[in-house]
Amino acid sequence: MLSRWFHRPVLHAPSRLQAKKVGWLELFYDLIFAAGVLQLADVLSTRGGLGDFATFALHFTPLWIAWTGFTFYANRFNVDDVVHRALVIANMFAVGAMALTSRAAMDGQPASFALAYAVANTLLGALYLRAWRQVPEARDYAVYWGGTFVASGACFA
Repeated sequence: MLSRWFHRPVLHAPSRLQAKKVGWLELFYDLIFAAGVLQLADVLSTRGGLGDFATFALHFTPLWIAWTGFTFYANRFNVDDVVHRALVIANMFAVGAMALTSRAAMDGQPASFALAYAVANTLLGALYLRAWRQVPEARDYAVYWGGTFVASGACFA
């Protein structure tokens, strides 16, 4: 039996007989990303030029990368303890900050949006670092993606 306070991540091996179930925390996380996309789309709906669409795409891409990065992590590793939840909730706040600052970012003030993205990527890198330390069979995968997200976070910071 796993402790609800702390346990190692477990590498998820997909099989036809046992599909991975989506948890409430992951669903709530998806809802926050949807809010971010909605904020960007709301700004785009009031503007119609090709340059405005390019600006939308430039701001949508970091949001998409943050979402897919977490989704790939959640699909690869099974873990649900206090440390994981704290990191995911902190990441949710960072993505929520991206959503809140997206309007200002599209209006030419991207500093807060970029900082929120840097925090989100760094926290995702911390999740991969934890997997690197505790799941020996996934070390190559975890160090590659963890390093990628931490480097990306550093660049945006």
